[in-house]
Amino acid sequence: MAAAPARTRPRQITTQSRPERGTTVATPTPPTPPAAPPPQPPAQAPFLTMHTAIILLAATLIAIIVGALAFLAGHVVAAAVLAGLGAFGGSIPVLRNLIA
Repeated sequence: MAAAPARTRPRQITTQSRPERGTTVATPTPPTPPAAPPPQPPAQAPFLTMHTAIILLAATLIAIIVGALAFLAGHVVAAAVLAGLGAFGGSIPVLRNLIA
């Protein structure tokens, strides 16, 4: 059984004229490579850095814990919210220095 011939890409032929002799000669030219994809635009900076996101997440967790404990201690919602907000604001500089 005969093997199928491999398919090759045909070479492109261009013609060039030689003014000194007045003849035209066909010369093969190498195939052109495929076009490169367009360049990607530069990526934008993230809205929050990983450092900031971790600090805010930890501060939120601390605020929820403090607020829940304050609510369980006195059953006053306003006092629990104020305690949670105070813990949130107070923990951010501490966490920033601790994680840096």
